[in-house]
Amino acid sequence: MKAAATACAALIALPLSLVLLLAGQQAPAVGAGSAAGAPSRLARTDIPPSYLRWYLDAAQTCPGLGWNGLAAVGKVESDHGRSTAPGIHTGQNSVGAGGPMQFLAGTWATYGVDGDHDGHTDRYNPADAIHGAAHYLCAHHAGQGGLHLYHAIWQYNHADWYVHKVLDQAAAYAAPVPAASGSGAIAVRAALHWLGTPYSWGGGGPTGPSYGIAKAPAPKGSTAPASPNTPGPKPAPNSHASPPPNTTPDPTSSAPSYAPATCCSSPPTPATQRPSTTSASTTATAR
Repeated sequence: MKAAATACAALIALPLSLVLLLAGQQAPAVGAGSAAGAPSRLARTDIPPSYLRWYLDAAQTCPGLGWNGLAAVGKVESDHGRSTAPGIHTGQNSVGAGGPMQFLAGTWATYGVDGDHDGHTDRYNPADAIHGAAHYLCAHHAGQGGLHLYHAIWQYNHADWYVHKVLDQAAAYAAPVPAASGSGAIAVRAALHWLGTPYSWGGGGPTGPSYGIAKAPAPKGSTAPASPNTPGPKPAPNSHASPPPNTTPDPTSSAPSYAPATCCSSPPTPATQRPSTTSASTTATAR
């Protein structure tokens, strides 16, 4: 047990490339949250870093919901907020859906979540919209996987082609699930679980993120420990880790806590859903 805890502490914040190296060659799981694998090369290239963190955080609010399934919905709905279609950033499309996860106003009133803890629930705010989508899918039992997951995605948009497109995209976004056993498997699972956690020098351990050793205020997070012969970089005074390159500003960057919002206690409300669209170019969805 002590050896397992030590291994977990050493690997909990390993760089993503090493996690992928340890991830074996098994097929990725689409529906299971803890078994959904690390982001694949495609996911890391295609999904903006801020969106990827929100997908990872939001999936943790629904036991069994894979982050990759949630990300696939975001890809199909709005290309992770990059689409210029009507209703993505402002207003509504022809059926009344709005925001990067394309919620109807009535459905948002039931399932909306304050994902970035700013005191507002806004379907145009990516953090809120992604957490709201996790809430909606969870309420329709997506976390149970299999046919439950299929049905939950179908509730999002009443079309089988849509469900298959989401599931195919989800499979492409997840790296193979680790096939390791023993202490190595424990360490890899811990590292996968905390992907998306903010960087904090000296932070992280077997029980999860911590505030680290920096004297200046710093986010709660993790960092890979430096080896005895290779000291790690020292944090600059009164500064946080640099934001990811080539991304739009992260609306959650000033928040003191990155704890994901809780959800999934509400029962489904089928009356708020609408019929499917008929083409992939107008996936305003059934919410």
